[in-house]
Amino acid sequence: MYDSLSYFIIGGGCLAILAGLTFLAETARFLRAASRAAAAVVGYETRVGRVSREDGGKVETHFLHPVVEFEDGAGRRHRVTMDTGSTGEPPFPVGSRVEILFRPGDPSAARIRCFSHLWLFPAVFMAVGLFGVAFGLAIRAVAGAAP
Repeated sequence: MYDSLSYFIIGGGCLAILAGLTFLAETARFLRAASRAAAAVVGYETRVGRVSREDGGKVETHFLHPVVEFEDGAGRRHRVTMDTGSTGEPPFPVGSRVEILFRPGDPSAARIRCFSHLWLFPAVFMAVGLFGVAFGLAIRAVAGAAP
């Protein structure tokens, strides 16, 4: 019984690591092609998501996505809502200056140059995956040592 469970957990961990590496590679590709610009946080867009509760139910959660304005290299102004949002206090006050990374051919695919907008997603997936692999191996070790 523990063999199947441990293989399932190790397999899930490996899939999470693979997903994290895929996100990491996509971020690296984005950074190689990205242009930089100074931007101003001009507001926040609220998006509603459904998050699981401990009791199995769902609760609506409001995510705040920064809206920024910046000029590209040709002097065109862009207003973009970031894909990465947060709950609680906004991480960037309205009016603050941030550095933006964007694809020259697609300024709407912009990201704020900070850990949470670039590296958090890959890091979380890889950490969960490593934990899963370690936990699965621990189950195998304990089950193998049990009489």
